[in-house]
Amino acid sequence: MRGAVKLVVFVLWTSVFYLLLAVAVPLLNLARLPGTHWAASILRRWGRGSARILGMRMEVHGAPPQAPFLLVSNHLSYVDVIVLASQLGGVFVARGDAAHWPVAGALCRAADTIFVDRDNRRDVGPALRRMQEALERGRGVVLFPEGTSSEGRTVLPFRPSLLAAAAGSGRPVHYASLTYAAAPGGPSPSSTICWWGDMTIGPHLVQLFRLPGFSVKVRFGAHPVRHDDRKILAARLHEAVCARFEPVSAEVPPDGISGRLTVGPARG
Repeated sequence: MRGAVKLVVFVLWTSVFYLLLAVAVPLLNLARLPGTHWAASILRRWGRGSARILGMRMEVHGAPPQAPFLLVSNHLSYVDVIVLASQLGGVFVARGDAAHWPVAGALCRAADTIFVDRDNRRDVGPALRRMQEALERGRGVVLFPEGTSSEGRTVLPFRPSLLAAAAGSGRPVHYASLTYAAAPGGPSPSSTICWWGDMTIGPHLVQLFRLPGFSVKVRFGAHPVRHDDRKILAARLHEAVCARFEPVSAEVPPDGISGRLTVGPARG
């Protein structure tokens, strides 16, 4: 019952913000008002509310970058989008099939998500152009350069193709690391929160919404990385994320899940 109620609330919450992004932001743009600012704000509010619905407890270390920015992160789950949206409100680069997911896919399209099939070289050029356009409009861009999600034991190698524009222009690239933990005695977050391998989205969503809560730790890097070679840039960003990464844990801190979202930089 808990899972069903949370799922219904999430769908209704997401539908409201879809309408705001799909209707209000285009009208603001037509009126020559800063629609991009409102889009980022709307996405942040959606992320924060969604985190509360899921019972997510968030611990944030460091300060998120200010737009316009390009940020990379390790990738564990579609939940990563909720986590980072609550902090950044940027444009996300996502796998192509995410455009067709129920509910979330519509929100992604309305939020100007850049969809790309990384195994199709013809998709890379248009994705790079859309990333550059978003940055020129003052938006932040969030990229998961592993190219896929994992179970959280380690950070997979970063694929350099979508870092080509940053390398060529000398743009600084910010970075963050993510990790999840479940309640003591609860199911492993590697199977209930992380979404990887041949997992299907429907059954995984059911497991996720059944959880009473879980925690996430976000660590933002203090200094962005620059390099004019995309492969070296990818390697250095990977090294920086790995240095801050904590493997996915089976338990949350001793004070347990509060169901509250802590937003903003944490000390330490």
